[in-house]
Amino acid sequence: MLAAIGDTKSALQQDINVVSIVLGLLQTNHHKLAVRVKDVETVVGELHLDHLALTRQVTNLSDTVRTLEHCADAAEGRNSHNNVRTVGLPEGTEGGDVVSYLEHWLQTEVDPSQLLPFFVLEHAYMMPA
Repeated sequence: MLAAIGDTKSALQQDINVVSIVLGLLQTNHHKLAVRVKDVETVVGELHLDHLALTRQVTNLSDTVRTLEHCADAAEGRNSHNNVRTVGLPEGTEGGDVVSYLEHWLQTEVDPSQLLPFFVLEHAYMMPA
Protein backbone atom coordinates (compact mmCIF):
# COMPACT_ATOMS: atom_id res chain seq x y z
CA MET A 1 0.00 0.00 0.00
CA LEU A 2 2.80 2.41 0.90
CA ALA A 3 4.58 1.46 -2.29
CA ALA A 4 1.46 2.30 -4.31
CA ILE A 5 1.15 5.64 -2.52
CA GLY A 6 4.82 6.36 -3.24
CA ASP A 7 4.37 5.46 -6.91
CA THR A 8 1.29 7.68 -7.13
CA LYS A 9 3.17 10.51 -5.41
CA SER A 10 6.07 10.30 -7.86
CA ALA A 11 3.65 10.09 -10.82
CA LEU A 12 1.78 13.13 -9.52
CA GLN A 13 5.08 14.97 -9.03
CA GLN A 14 6.05 14.22 -12.63
CA ASP A 15 2.65 15.43 -13.83
CA ILE A 16 3.02 18.60 -11.72
CA ASN A 17 6.47 19.18 -13.25
CA VAL A 18 5.05 18.73 -16.77
CA VAL A 19 2.17 21.11 -15.99
CA SER A 20 4.64 23.65 -14.55
CA ILE A 21 6.76 23.49 -17.71
CA VAL A 22 3.68 23.84 -19.93
CA LEU A 23 2.44 26.80 -17.85
CA GLY A 24 5.86 28.44 -18.17
CA LEU A 25 5.74 27.98 -21.95
CA LEU A 26 2.19 29.35 -22.04
CA GLN A 27 3.25 32.40 -20.04
CA THR A 28 6.16 33.01 -22.41
CA ASN A 29 3.90 32.61 -25.44
CA HIS A 30 1.27 34.85 -23.84
CA HIS A 31 3.88 37.54 -23.23
CA LYS A 32 5.11 37.32 -26.84
CA LEU A 33 1.53 37.46 -28.09
CA ALA A 34 0.79 40.49 -25.92
CA VAL A 35 3.83 42.29 -27.37
CA ARG A 36 2.75 41.44 -30.92
CA VAL A 37 -0.82 42.59 -30.26
CA LYS A 38 0.51 45.89 -28.88
CA ASP A 39 2.65 46.34 -32.02
CA VAL A 40 -0.37 45.62 -34.23
CA GLU A 41 -2.50 48.08 -32.25
CA THR A 42 0.17 50.75 -32.77
CA VAL A 43 0.27 50.12 -36.52
CA VAL A 44 -3.53 50.13 -36.77
CA GLY A 45 -3.65 53.42 -34.86
CA GLU A 46 -1.13 54.96 -37.24
CA LEU A 47 -3.09 53.67 -40.24
CA HIS A 48 -6.25 55.19 -38.79
CA LEU A 49 -4.52 58.58 -38.51
CA ASP A 50 -3.21 58.23 -42.08
CA HIS A 51 -6.73 57.34 -43.23
CA LEU A 52 -8.13 60.47 -41.60
CA ALA A 53 -5.45 62.64 -43.21
CA LEU A 54 -6.05 61.06 -46.63
CA THR A 55 -9.79 61.55 -46.26
CA ARG A 56 -9.23 65.26 -45.60
CA GLN A 57 -6.88 65.50 -48.60
CA VAL A 58 -9.41 63.77 -50.87
CA THR A 59 -12.10 66.17 -49.69
CA ASN A 60 -9.84 69.17 -50.34
CA LEU A 61 -8.90 67.85 -53.78
CA SER A 62 -12.56 67.25 -54.61
CA ASP A 63 -13.33 70.85 -53.67
CA THR A 64 -10.43 72.05 -55.83
CA VAL A 65 -11.62 69.96 -58.79
CA ARG A 66 -15.15 71.38 -58.43
CA THR A 67 -13.74 74.92 -58.35
CA LEU A 68 -11.58 74.29 -61.41
CA GLU A 69 -14.50 72.71 -63.27
CA HIS A 70 -16.59 75.78 -62.46
CA CYS A 71 -13.83 78.07 -63.75
CA ALA A 72 -13.46 76.00 -66.93
CA ASP A 73 -17.23 76.03 -67.49
CA ALA A 74 -17.31 79.79 -66.90
CA ALA A 75 -14.46 80.36 -69.38
CA GLU A 76 -16.13 78.10 -71.94
CA GLY A 77 -19.39 79.96 -71.47
CA ARG A 78 -17.70 83.34 -71.92
CA ASN A 79 -15.86 82.10 -75.00
CA SER A 80 -19.01 80.73 -76.64
CA HIS A 81 -21.04 83.78 -75.62
CA ASN A 82 -18.47 86.18 -77.05
CA ASN A 83 -17.73 83.98 -80.07
CA VAL A 84 -14.10 83.83 -79.02
CA ARG A 85 -11.98 81.07 -80.48
CA THR A 86 -8.98 80.03 -78.43
CA VAL A 87 -5.99 79.29 -80.61
CA GLY A 88 -2.67 78.12 -79.28
CA LEU A 89 0.66 76.66 -80.17
CA PRO A 90 1.38 72.95 -80.12
CA GLU A 91 2.41 71.65 -76.71
CA GLY A 92 6.03 72.45 -75.82
CA THR A 93 6.66 74.92 -78.68
CA GLU A 94 7.35 77.82 -76.36
CA GLY A 95 9.81 75.87 -74.22
CA GLY A 96 10.09 76.79 -70.57
CA ASP A 97 9.53 80.56 -70.84
CA VAL A 98 6.37 81.70 -72.61
CA VAL A 99 7.02 85.44 -72.21
CA SER A 100 10.49 85.27 -73.79
CA TYR A 101 9.11 83.14 -76.63
CA LEU A 102 6.35 85.68 -77.37
CA GLU A 103 8.76 88.62 -77.18
CA HIS A 104 11.09 86.89 -79.64
CA TRP A 105 8.20 85.87 -81.90
CA LEU A 106 6.78 89.42 -81.99
CA GLN A 107 10.19 90.89 -82.78
CA THR A 108 10.75 88.46 -85.67
CA GLU A 109 7.21 88.42 -87.11
CA VAL A 110 6.16 92.04 -86.58
CA ASP A 111 8.15 95.07 -87.67
CA PRO A 112 9.54 96.61 -84.46
CA SER A 113 8.84 100.12 -85.78
CA GLN A 114 5.12 99.26 -85.81
CA LEU A 115 5.16 98.44 -82.11
CA LEU A 116 4.49 101.34 -79.80
CA PRO A 117 7.43 102.24 -77.56
CA PHE A 118 5.37 101.48 -74.46
CA PHE A 119 4.33 98.02 -75.72
CA VAL A 120 4.80 95.56 -72.86
CA LEU A 121 3.79 91.92 -72.65
CA GLU A 122 1.81 91.06 -69.54
CA HIS A 123 0.04 87.97 -68.28
CA ALA A 124 -3.76 88.02 -68.20
CA TYR A 125 -5.41 86.47 -65.19
CA MET A 126 -9.04 85.56 -64.65
CA MET A 127 -10.51 87.83 -62.02
CA PRO A 128 -13.07 86.30 -59.67
CA ALA A 129 -16.60 87.52 -60.32
